[in-house]
Amino acid sequence: MKREINYSAEFIGMAERGAEVYYMNALYWLSDALMKFYEFPKYYTVLYRASEGWGLKLRKSKHPLAFNAMCQPIMELFKYANPRYDHEYSNPLLLETMSNEEVYRLCEEMIANEINGEKELCEVLCAGLKMVFQSNMPMNHYQFCDLYFTPDEHTFYQGYVFKTRQLTNLKLHVFREESIMSDFHFVIDFLKYLATDELHLVYQCDAKKDLKLTGKLCSWDGYEMIADSLKDRFNCVRYPLEEMTFFYIKDIDMRLYKWDRTTIKELMAARGLTPHERYANYIERSHQLTLKRAS
Repeated sequence: MKREINYSAEFIGMAERGAEVYYMNALYWLSDALMKFYEFPKYYTVLYRASEGWGLKLRKSKHPLAFNAMCQPIMELFKYANPRYDHEYSNPLLLETMSNEEVYRLCEEMIANEINGEKELCEVLCAGLKMVFQSNMPMNHYQFCDLYFTPDEHTFYQGYVFKTRQLTNLKLHVFREESIMSDFHFVIDFLKYLATDELHLVYQCDAKKDLKLTGKLCSWDGYEMIADSLKDRFNCVRYPLEEMTFFYIKDIDMRLYKWDRTTIKELMAARGLTPHERYANYIERSHQLTLKRAS
């Protein structure tokens, strides 16, 4: 059972004021402090945990970095909030394992002895910690990509399946591995792909080409190599002995069952879709294995 922290009245007041700060400004103050306390791992960890709280707020926003916040450690985002931040200060080895109670105690210690008088920093520190404590999120918790592929061994792409309210509209989100993920963002109707073996685009954005399309206007024209590389990777063309197609489907099924006690097979049936012969065996095997593990 999660223990409730007995916050001081001063902490609560600072957290309430800090919660009104713009999340990118909060990350600026915290990343600045991380550089200052780089040689003090416990304080570094406290500041990092507060940053993760603000990362949760960024994830829910409409900011271009929202996908980055979902799919990367928060330390990868400091450079966007603070031009003075140097990546050499992003060292996960400095992060110490501590309970929320210990992090809170160290926060109070920092405010009293180390950053007293730095109003903005104290407030965003308290607000960030309160957000991350309430979420009960483990440290460095973010979504790993489901697919990783490259059409030319120079440019790399990542595919993600995210939790949505309407899982029957399950999508595969493809991003180019570069600075801001939303700058290259293609969305594929994943269940329809498994039914037709065709990559049905429902959204595409390529900021470099000033391109943003939805629905039937979407097209793979000019992006054929990316589409071919994605299908090759999913269908194990390069790694036929690894049976990666089953691995991908099984991994997604496990999350679907955790999210809403369902599987790809059940979601496809709910939409009136029949699995393509290329994927039917994998989908059935994964469905049975998922139910067996859950029983």
